[in-house]
This record gives sequence, structure tokens and C-alpha cells, in this order.
Amino acid sequence: MDYVISYTAAREDLAKVMTKVCEDQVVTHITRRNGGNCVLMSEEEYGSIMETLYLFGNPANAARLEHSLAQAEQGEFVEVDL
Repeated sequence: MDYVISYTAAREDLAKVMTKVCEDQVVTHITRRNGGNCVLMSEEEYGSIMETLYLFGNPANAARLEHSLAQAEQGEFVEVDL
């Protein structure tokens, strides 16, 4: 779930906003009166997005991942006990 907050409200209680973002994994949209809005997300969430972009950035790797996802959705996988 995304959360929208004004720049003024975010500035007044930035520590609380940052805690909510990190603990609840909530993407927060910070709006400004004259535009130039921003998005605040946890470092973990950002890292996950960047890794996904990297993995899908190579066409051959993206094709392998998409094939594997399709197999998993069709139940074509092997369970392994670790």
C-alpha cells in the first residue's frame, strides 16, 4: 500500500515517516505544492528494485527468468529440503 503525505507534514515528523517506511515497507509519496514530488522507500525496497532491474536488464537472463517463472506457475518445480 502506498502512502501520500505533503512535504510540510513529512518535514515536521521525518523520523516517524522514515520509521513507517522501513518497518511497514510502505512506499511514501511526498507531494509539494509546486510539483517536483518525490518518493521515499526503504533501502531494502530500493535494493530489491535495483536487483530486479539488473537481472531483467540482460535479455538472455530475462528470458530464462520468465521461463522459470512460467514453469513455477504451472507447478513444474522440484521441492528440495535444506
